[in-house]
Amino acid sequence: MDNQIFVHVGLMKTGTTFLQNVVFPNLPVNYIRRIRSLKKVSNKQPILISDEGLSGSIYHPSDSDGMLNSFTNSVRTIKRCFLDPKLIICFREPSSFILSSYKQYIHEGGTKCFKDFFSIHHKKIVTPRDLYFSKYIEILNDELPKENIFIYNYETFRSDKEKVLTELLEFIGVGNIENLD
Repeated sequence: MDNQIFVHVGLMKTGTTFLQNVVFPNLPVNYIRRIRSLKKVSNKQPILISDEGLSGSIYHPSDSDGMLNSFTNSVRTIKRCFLDPKLIICFREPSSFILSSYKQYIHEGGTKCFKDFFSIHHKKIVTPRDLYFSKYIEILNDELPKENIFIYNYETFRSDKEKVLTELLEFIGVGNIENLD
């Protein structure tokens, strides 16, 4: 396959759905929403996969070993499966991330109060080490060349979406923000 592979590892609660619904479908790429939907493409356009499941979750039972472990496994699998993959990921300020994740947990039917959802001292649902985003960056830097990683900050994305989108499109090497519908 000659197509450059970009994988957006959509960390939960970082604007992934907006990118998946508004931005990525309007780019001149072969856009795939779930990695398991990967298919052979006949053109030479880049392939952009965006999958929130690759980053893991801080509260879903399928990620009982923690979000950091799920993320690490995903990055290593991507590296093994694709030649020279480029990763895109967003991180969010941890306390804002916890609060937004807790709201999502409740929205999805979770019933525990916040003190049973997260504690810095005891393992509750959320593992405190899952919130040390510097560890995620270390894993990325250990597994991939620096030029193959695009990291952006959720708070910057919210306050200056145009700046982040311009940098993202430059990283992917496609068009500019004016081309988005």
